[in-house]
Amino acid sequence: MTEQLFYPVLAVSGLTLAGAAYAVARLLAGTRRLNAVLAVQAEQIARLDRDLGALLSCSRRIGDRIGDAERSRETLQKQIDRLRHHQPGDEREVALEHAMKLLNAGLALDEVVRTCELSEGEAEILQSLARFRAAA
Repeated sequence: MTEQLFYPVLAVSGLTLAGAAYAVARLLAGTRRLNAVLAVQAEQIARLDRDLGALLSCSRRIGDRIGDAERSRETLQKQIDRLRHHQPGDEREVALEHAMKLLNAGLALDEVVRTCELSEGEAEILQSLARFRAAA
């Protein structure tokens, strides 16, 4: 009777072994596919990491440039404000500045009085100021 069971048990064992081998083969194929997917994902992660580094570097440079531009704008605004305050505002101030230029150029006091329509006292004060500046 044991001989009668031997072949069916052997057949069942063979089928079981074949089924196990098939299952192992499928698991190995699945593992290979997963490893391929993981390799692609690792490559994508590395690329994204490089891209992120480049973006951060670019962002820092843009931030630096914005800061530089803001400082330049502030400097220019201060210069504009200073120029606005130093520009001659009326005809009298223009006449006084013109008189100073004429005196510095060596024009005689009476010529400056006549040309700039100043009083002699104003012209003398400007002449003293011009001499003081020249001496300094």
